[in-house]
Amino acid sequence: DYSQRFRHLFGIQNEQALELFYQTVSMKSVGNLTDFVRHHMLGKGTVTARIDELRQNFDNLNLAHLAIMKAKDQITRLLPLVKECDNYRTVNQDLKQLRNCRDHLSGYYAHHHVELLLQRITVLEQELSKIDQRLIKVKEELFQLKRQQTELERDIDDSGGRRLQQIEDIIGSLAVERDKKRGCNSSFQQQLKELDRPPVLSEDDFYTNITDLESLLKILEGDIAELKNSFITASVDLQAIKGQVEQLEAELESLRSRRSNIPLRNLQLRQAMLDVLGVDAAQLPFVGELLQVDEGEAAWEGAIERVLHNFGLSLLVPESLYEQVNVYVERTRLKGRIVYYKVNDQPQKRSEEPATDALCRKVKIRGDSPFYSWLESALVERFNYICCEQLETFRRQPKAITLNGQIKAAGQRHEKDDRRSLQDRSRYILGWSNEEKISVLEQQKKGLEHQGQQLAEQINTLHQQEDEYTSKRDTVRDLQLFTTYDEIAWEPVAQRIQELAEEKEQIEKSSDRLKELRYQLTLAEEKLEAEKIVFRTGGA
Repeated sequence: DYSQRFRHLFGIQNEQALELFYQTVSMKSVGNLTDFVRHHMLGKGTVTARIDELRQNFDNLNLAHLAIMKAKDQITRLLPLVKECDNYRTVNQDLKQLRNCRDHLSGYYAHHHVELLLQRITVLEQELSKIDQRLIKVKEELFQLKRQQTELERDIDDSGGRRLQQIEDIIGSLAVERDKKRGCNSSFQQQLKELDRPPVLSEDDFYTNITDLESLLKILEGDIAELKNSFITASVDLQAIKGQVEQLEAELESLRSRRSNIPLRNLQLRQAMLDVLGVDAAQLPFVGELLQVDEGEAAWEGAIERVLHNFGLSLLVPESLYEQVNVYVERTRLKGRIVYYKVNDQPQKRSEEPATDALCRKVKIRGDSPFYSWLESALVERFNYICCEQLETFRRQPKAITLNGQIKAAGQRHEKDDRRSLQDRSRYILGWSNEEKISVLEQQKKGLEHQGQQLAEQINTLHQQEDEYTSKRDTVRDLQLFTTYDEIAWEPVAQRIQELAEEKEQIEKSSDRLKELRYQLTLAEEKLEAEKIVFRTGGA
């Protein structure tokens, strides 16, 4: 305690300094100067501990280095394995895909086999239909030949002129059948020509056309359905354009009767309120009617219009009318949207002076408006955006706007709404001159009228195409009413008439009636036998 008090009074901070003082007083007791300096002039060192610490750190670093080298060596050794694993994964995926393809081959080939079988069935059904028709004809011919044979035998027995009368009767009935089939053939060929199809010259051509007509009918029905859908779509678009043109006409008529740029719908909502309250529009103005972008800031007009759009469509309500407006809005179903601000009569205090390049300095306020002071303060408080031509400046400012309409508010929120063009003057609502907006809307109206004219022409074209395709479809359906070639095959009937006419002529000129009849009977029997052979072979 005495030592500490002594060092405190004499300002000796280190105990070792006092010890050095003691030793210096009695220098005669110094035996070894090195030990004296080490023990009395130098602080106590921890060399051994530091050496141990260095050794420990070296060992740790050396072990870490060896571990890193070992890991690098392991990675180097494993790289081929990783590469082989990747190759294995790729090969395994390819193998799975190939196995999957192999597993689906049976179904794939079965699907195509089914399609081929269905096609073959269709062909065989057509062949069967042809054979059935041929068999019917052969049966008919057999019946006729047997009948002819019987009649010839009877004529031979009678040796009279009854055969001539029968031939005339047969020729008469066959002529009616020939004319009917010829008319059907002519109509059939004409309808094929209307469809740009080749004429039918044989039985095979007939059944080929019947098969193709089914596919053609499906195509025509699909085309007609598509044309109807296009017709409906075009008609709906035309009606929509007509509605837009009517809206533009009403908007233009309203704009020509005033000088503001406020949309007609907003004016109608306000006018309904004015009619009930019995006040003038000047007492409840829109903000947009009192603001206008400075003429010298034309480059910023689109961006400023976008920022002030909603604010410009707001109504300003003086304190004297606030209660009436409040009650009207509460009790009325507006069928629209109204935003209004209560404007106090007290003078507005400006919280801060806006910068020289602030948005609010680029907007003019009507000088004769009683709301001038309120609007000036509102613009500074709500729209004190710095107008930045460079993005570097934009990023530094807490509230800023660019020429392209990007808005930064509160230093964090950024917004850019490009659903409408900045230069779309049809959306502008500021200012007390609407000549430019009228010009833009007139151009839009002309464009819509041109689109409507094009749609009307398109609808007319679609209607004509639908009539054309419908006519072709009906023609195809008429052609499908002919199911067998025999319905239009008039040449065999004509040939039969010619044969009967020749027979009649021969009978009339023959001097030996019995000989002629027997000869005809022989021919009939030979033809009958031939037809029986055809019938037994299935009409082939």
